[in-house]
Amino acid sequence: MHTAAEDIKLPNLFIVGAPRSGTTSLYNYLKQHPEVFMSPIKEPHYFARKDIHEFHDKVGYPKIISDFREYISLFKGGKDKKIRGEASVNYLYSKSATCEIYKLIPDAKIIISLRNPIERALSHFKYDLTFGVIFVKSFCEAIKKRPFHLWMGLYYEHVKRYLETFPKQNIKIIIYDDLKNDTLSVMKDIC
Repeated sequence: MHTAAEDIKLPNLFIVGAPRSGTTSLYNYLKQHPEVFMSPIKEPHYFARKDIHEFHDKVGYPKIISDFREYISLFKGGKDKKIRGEASVNYLYSKSATCEIYKLIPDAKIIISLRNPIERALSHFKYDLTFGVIFVKSFCEAIKKRPFHLWMGLYYEHVKRYLETFPKQNIKIIIYDDLKNDTLSVMKDIC
């Protein structure tokens, strides 16, 4: 007997890198691969839905898909693809995301993209200014208003959680500067 559950194809690739660290570029490059399907919504944040309020500063708060059926429907166009993925940066910081992804998809592939923490925070500040998220005159003033930007550069505990949860061969850590300076080599290595 054929059931609807048999038609569900879960994602099996998660880009969980820090914001402003090349995750959008990775998402767009992988989208071009013929064997890869990336969610039409880059950042559904489904697996961070339980604890995002604990680590997000609520300024520029992301839209979160919290219904499982709605989340899974994002991947229906990729049921015939070898890889189905998404890129929710908040998964890096979410304790519940790490556990939930592993519980549902223990063989998932994880790409963690990181960037020099100060450069990342400065890039985030410039992004916030460009898109009107904050209205301040200096980076120092922005950090006072959003210390969250500095906290987001403290990667150790977050990366460690993934390394302790998933098999090491399922995790790929990339550095933003490598992606920026030698995109082709990094993408070949990922593929």
